Amino acid sequence: MSSSCTLKQLTQKRGKTRGFLLKDIPGTSGRLDVICRSALACHLTAPKGSTVLFGVLGSGDDAVTLYFSTLAGFRDEISLARVVRDLALVYTGHREDLPPEYPQIALLNYNFAKLLQRLSQLGDVVYLTDKGEDIKNTPLAHNTTFVLGSHVDLGEHEHEILTHLGVKSVSIGPRNYLTSHCIAYLNFLQYEH
Repeated sequence: MSSSCTLKQLTQKRGKTRGFLLKDIPGTSGRLDVICRSALACHLTAPKGSTVLFGVLGSGDDAVTLYFSTLAGFRDEISLARVVRDLALVYTGHREDLPPEYPQIALLNYNFAKLLQRLSQLGDVVYLTDKGEDIKNTPLAHNTTFVLGSHVDLGEHEHEILTHLGVKSVSIGPRNYLTSHCIAYLNFLQYEH
């Protein structure tokens, strides 16, 4: 998924501390809450170990990707956001000590284009949008990668990348839904067989 959240927002100085406020994740992190909620939706609605989420922070060459795998032990956005904040502070050099080991969460030096190029080599990639073909009429492999926006649609640059890679657009209907709800529905479709 792509988000308006940037690494700079996650690590900026606020008074005497660095990083966003855990009491105001949506207002101080650039909507990291959407990424955390989506990661939890992946974990809670799919068979164990079958789904991962990549959340792209920022755009262009400066973007980085959050990787979430099995999230055992995480039940809320705040605990997950705390680990992301710690990883971001270490990644940017604002903190030297590493947070506790969470091998299921990592920051990768992949922007949107690099991530999609890599994922398209591993299997089918489809873009979920209200303007796409009905997903129920689209055959999907079990290793399909779904590209979703966050609380805003993807930008023009991201659309160009999708077009360049020949990514097909699919839809779950004419309405817009929360990203986390889309993920739960996609997991239902993928694993109902």
